[in-house]
Amino acid sequence: MGIPRLQYSGAFTTGGYNIQEHLLPTVIRRNMSDVEDTLLFEFERYGAQYINASNPVDFMSYAQHFGLPTRLLDFTYNPFVALYFALFSPKSTGNYKNPDDRDYYYIRYASIENNIMIQHIPYFNDGPLFEINSMAQRSMVLIKTVEAMFSGQNISGLIFDSPEKMISAFFKSIAIHTDINDVDVFTSDNKNKVAQGAMLFIDPNQSNQRLVMQQGLFMFPYTLDEKKHLHVIESNTRLIKIKKDLRNDLLTYLDTIGINAFRIMPDLPSVCEAVERKVKDKRSEKSTLFKKK
Repeated sequence: MGIPRLQYSGAFTTGGYNIQEHLLPTVIRRNMSDVEDTLLFEFERYGAQYINASNPVDFMSYAQHFGLPTRLLDFTYNPFVALYFALFSPKSTGNYKNPDDRDYYYIRYASIENNIMIQHIPYFNDGPLFEINSMAQRSMVLIKTVEAMFSGQNISGLIFDSPEKMISAFFKSIAIHTDINDVDVFTSDNKNKVAQGAMLFIDPNQSNQRLVMQQGLFMFPYTLDEKKHLHVIESNTRLIKIKKDLRNDLLTYLDTIGINAFRIMPDLPSVCEAVERKVKDKRSEKSTLFKKK
């Protein structure tokens, strides 16, 4: 497979995908970047009774989990889980935008040490006199805060004199309210990573059982400009290509170590989808009529 030997110190996070277009968040892929806020507000309006979220990232995670286009991108601490998701879809007989997609599945891996990893993500609250307790509104304020930090632009009306001071306050807030030992080092290191265009990863509160089973976390894109977003990923990750002909053997191996849809996607809709996929795969192996090319 031509997998490179990994020379690193520290942990890695990985993401698997079966076509290169999946490096883009669903809100970009479905051409809905301009209505990201409307999607979140409507999701809250009609889905609030089904949502158990204590913060904006958990709220957006629920939306993503049940199919709403969001800017979140799934990653995992477990490379075998990433491999499973890379192999999840069988070969297609359709046309491919990128020629390599016909022959390969992909894994992207990134050093946690070289990128930004946080468990809680603060957002600027300017303290309005009247405020509605809207998780969608908090999510949009969070998005605008992160976009402003990485673009080097101050938020209109913000109390800070410069974007640099806003970035410092952002990371100091994280350090003070979590178990970071050296606030100044944590803040300085992450300020440098922002300046270098590092990836932003969020390890959420794990309120979602699927995230727990998948050892999951999210990349939080700070731009929905397609070219800029891809540049951020390609600059901060390395790529593994997996030959599609290896799919069945690799899925069999992963199943022996407990990596399959029935364990890492523990809900009934996912089980139904996995059963259908499994039956189709077995059918294609037995009959040339259904074989994928």
